[in-house]
Amino acid sequence: MSLLEQTPIAVCIQQENCKVLQLIRSQGRFKVQHFAHELTAHINKQRLKRFGLISALDYQAVHYQQLPRQSSTASVEESIFQQLPSSLDNESGFSYDYIQHNNGNIEAAVSSERALNNLMSELEPMKIPVKVVEPIYSSIIRTTNALLPYLWPNEARFTSRMKWIIAELRQKVSTLIYCEHGRFQRFEKVATADLLARISEMDEYWLFSFGDKVAQSALQTTCESHAYTQHIRLSAAVLFEDEPAPTAAALDNEIALVGLALRGFSQWHR
Repeated sequence: MSLLEQTPIAVCIQQENCKVLQLIRSQGRFKVQHFAHELTAHINKQRLKRFGLISALDYQAVHYQQLPRQSSTASVEESIFQQLPSSLDNESGFSYDYIQHNNGNIEAAVSSERALNNLMSELEPMKIPVKVVEPIYSSIIRTTNALLPYLWPNEARFTSRMKWIIAELRQKVSTLIYCEHGRFQRFEKVATADLLARISEMDEYWLFSFGDKVAQSALQTTCESHAYTQHIRLSAAVLFEDEPAPTAAALDNEIALVGLALRGFSQWHR
C-alpha cells in the first residue's frame, strides 16, 4: 500500500478497550493531534479527522516467513502455504502479504481469515475505512527505529548489522522480538523470571525494553548487576516533548500504537 496522503488514525484494540492515536508533523517534530483510551463502542463519538484506520494483528494471529526468490505470485503463494504451521486456524482460510527485496528474497506475513475478520468487526463501529492491517511486531520495530536517535548512548557504537531483542515486558510472560539488520526475525514468549535469568547469555544482542514498570525495574537492576550495558529502556515520550505531561506519560509505553501512527509518514512503507 502506498504512502497515505493524510494522517491516519492508529488503533490498538484489546478486548473491549480501544486506544486511538492521530499524529501531525510540525516543524520537523511529531505532535499528538488526538489521543484517546475508550471503550470500543464509544470511540466513534471522538472528533477525529477520518482519513483512514491503521491497526495491527497480535503476535499469535500472524505467521512470518522468509522465502527464496520465486518466479510468480502463484509460486509465492504455493511456497507460503507449504510452510504454514499447524497452530494457524486451518478451517477459516488465510490472508497473506509479502514483499520481494532487490536480492530476490521474500518476506511474507500470513494470518487466518478468522483473526483478520474479527479485527475488522471490532473496527467497524468507528465507521472509518481500514487502510492498513499489519503484524504488531512491525509497529513495535518501527517505533524502536524512530526512538534510537533520541535514546542511543553517546559512547556506544552503532552498526547496521546489530542484533536486537525488543522485550515487551509483562508481570508473568513477556514477548521477545528478535531483529537483525533492523529486520524482524522471530518472536518468542518467555516467563519474565526466565528472561531475567538469561541476561548473562545475551552479550551479542542489544536489548530494548518497554512495558510493565515493575518488570522494567527488575530488568534494569538485573542488567546492572551483570554489567550488561547494551540495554535501552524504550520511551515514546521523547517524541512528544511539546505535549502536556499527562499525554506524554500516557504514550510512554504505547510503542505499538505510536508505530502504527508513524506508518502514515513513511514513504518506504507499502
